[in-house]
Amino acid sequence: MKVALVELTSSHTECLYSQIKFIKESGHSVYLITIKKATELVKDFDLLDKVIFFDIPEQGPTSLDGIFNFVHAISLNKLLKKFKFDKVIFNTASNNFIRSVCALAPKSIQYLGVLHNTQKLLTSNSQKIISKKVKKYYVLNDYLTENEELKALNNISVQSFYPIFFPDYKPVNINKPDKEIWITIPGSIENNRRDYHFLINKLKNNPPINNIKFILLGNANSKDGQKLLKEIESAGLNNYFITFSGFIDNDTFHSYIKLSDFIIPLIHDTIDDYPKYLKYKITGSINLAFAYRITLLMDKSFEGIPDFNETALFYTDHDFIELLTNLKSTDKRVYRSKKWNFDYQKSNFMNFLTE
Repeated sequence: MKVALVELTSSHTECLYSQIKFIKESGHSVYLITIKKATELVKDFDLLDKVIFFDIPEQGPTSLDGIFNFVHAISLNKLLKKFKFDKVIFNTASNNFIRSVCALAPKSIQYLGVLHNTQKLLTSNSQKIISKKVKKYYVLNDYLTENEELKALNNISVQSFYPIFFPDYKPVNINKPDKEIWITIPGSIENNRRDYHFLINKLKNNPPINNIKFILLGNANSKDGQKLLKEIESAGLNNYFITFSGFIDNDTFHSYIKLSDFIIPLIHDTIDDYPKYLKYKITGSINLAFAYRITLLMDKSFEGIPDFNETALFYTDHDFIELLTNLKSTDKRVYRSKKWNFDYQKSNFMNFLTE
C-alpha cells in the first residue's frame, strides 16, 4: 500500500511522525507532501520514502484567493494521481483549500483526514463538501469520539489515535537546578488559547514559596508574547519564568519537555474555545504530556474525562496556589493504560486505515 500524508500548513506537523511510524512499521510506503516552510519541522522524519514539496504562495495574485484556489487544487490532484497513491491522509482536513481538492478529487484514491475540531462535522458547510470524499476521520483522543451527535452522522466514521511518538531528537545541554520544579506551557503564546492572565494574577497576589519555574516554551517575539512579557515584568515575576525570544528548534523544544516535571495547558472558562475543549478538540500540550508520561496540571472541569483522571492533578480557582505551594517533583501520576503503548496505537490507526 502506498500512502500520502498531506500537510500544507506548519500548524499540525507534530501529528505526522506517529502516522509515518505506524504506516512504515506495518510494511507500507509513506510519502509526505508539505510546504518548504515546514522543512525545519519535518527534517528528522527519517522513515519517509519521499518528501514532496508543494508550495502555494501565501500572498499575491497566485495565492489561494479566488480562482487560484482551484488551480492549485487541480495541481495537487494531478500530483496525487501521478504517484498512484492508494490512500491519502489530509493531516489538516478542514480548510478551504482541502475543500477544493476534495471537490475535484479523483475516485481512484481513498481519502482520510485528521480532524482537529470535530464540531466542523456538525456545523461547517465546507466540511460537508470535504466529507463527500473523506468518509473516515481520525481524531486525537478517545473522548472526542464519544459525542452522540457525531455517532448519529450518516456515512462518516471517526476513530481516535494518539500522536504521541516522536523522532529521537538530539538532547540539548540544559542546566536545571536540582531543587527546581519546572512547569511547562508548550506552544506559541496566544491569549485566545491559554489563560496566561490567570497564572500572572495568581502568582502576583499569592506567590508560592517553593522553587517553581514556568517554562513558556514558545516564541515570545509576537504581539501577545511581548504583551505577556511586559505583564510578567511589571508584576515582578521574572524569577518565575523561562522565556524564548525566537524560533525554538525541535531538539531544544523536546529537551525542555523531557526535563519538565509538569505540563499545564492553562485552559479555563475564560478563553474563547473552552467549551470546544470539553467536547470537540484537544490541545497539543496534552499530547506532549502523554508522549513523555508527564503529569498534567488541569482545571478541575476536565476531571470527568478518563485520560485525565489517570494523568493529571486538578485545581480550582481557589486552590491553585495551594497546589503550587505543596507541589513536589515526585507528585507524579503513573501512566498505566495500554493505550500509551506504541503497538496499541499502531493497531488502532492501521485497522481504521486498511478496513
